[in-house]
Amino acid sequence: MSVSQKQIWYLPCVQNNDEEISLTFFELPHPSNIENKSPIQIILDNKNNKCYEIKRQQFSKNCRYNENKDLEKYHYSKNKKTGEDIPIKSTILYNINDVSKGEIFCQGTFKYSIKYDITFSLIGAFTKLNKFTEAKTEKQYTDYKHNSQIVAKKEPMFQELDEIHAILTNHHKNWSKIPREMLLQSLKKISDVVVEGGDDYFKITVSKIVEWLLALVDKISNNFPQSLGNEFFSSNKSTMPSDIIKHGKKVHSLNLLISLIPLSIYQVLLDTKSVSESWTLYNDYLSAQELEKRETRALLEKVMHPDVGGCNFNNTYNETNSSKKLLVKRKNSKPSVEKGKGAIDNFFKRK
Repeated sequence: MSVSQKQIWYLPCVQNNDEEISLTFFELPHPSNIENKSPIQIILDNKNNKCYEIKRQQFSKNCRYNENKDLEKYHYSKNKKTGEDIPIKSTILYNINDVSKGEIFCQGTFKYSIKYDITFSLIGAFTKLNKFTEAKTEKQYTDYKHNSQIVAKKEPMFQELDEIHAILTNHHKNWSKIPREMLLQSLKKISDVVVEGGDDYFKITVSKIVEWLLALVDKISNNFPQSLGNEFFSSNKSTMPSDIIKHGKKVHSLNLLISLIPLSIYQVLLDTKSVSESWTLYNDYLSAQELEKRETRALLEKVMHPDVGGCNFNNTYNETNSSKKLLVKRKNSKPSVEKGKGAIDNFFKRK
């Protein structure tokens, strides 16, 4: 078994190595138009007319606290330019019938591909060309804005497929690599279509974009991953009403799309009737639950930390002052029996 300097690429789009394949690799601007997001890497399966996005997974080393302990299990090499420690992991690729043909890869990273809908990039290009509001970071998506409205710089026009393709290519040259048929299918999802003289004309509109995204949100919500359900609802699932869980799934389904849609479109989605209702009911329920927990904690504090005059709301107890109060003796202004007048006083006198 040899040590290889090759990279690991896992491509589900390549299902049979015996078949002749034709793949095209290129980049497109990030569909969210977020400033700090790098372009996405695209693979086109030319034979099957399918699109994939390349993702990168990197193994990381542990924290400094466990550095000495990790030396027993992990090895690092120094990056000559940055001086940073690079984790070295041994990944073995092997044939199950002949393990000796495997290779050891001294890298902690690998790349893989997932299916990608070019419609997201088309939405990003549409909002970019119309100069809609964009975000610098994903944190801006948490700023909820009611009654969000976006207005195009000019009224959209019906255009032919080739004309739209030319505009996109002028926006970014790699749009020329998108097959005509693939672009056509994406346009049908988010455009009004009219037919004149046997030719199709398309007009991308915000309403059609929102309609398509809402259908996608409902699809994710109705098939919500169990692993994510356990993460979001596990602590309250036993007591959370089923309708609130349903609304919660819709809210989280929308949030899963944050990395794929521009800020302006996201804000319009929040103001649609179905999403707005789910957002309000779910977050109001969580706020009420949090308020109930705080009130319960406050009540327990009152019971566990009583003060002399009642309940101490500051959760403090002045032991010094309390002790002083307990040690104070009451002084009588007049003795209960006058000196020399007691019944047995004569018993102790000298005779």
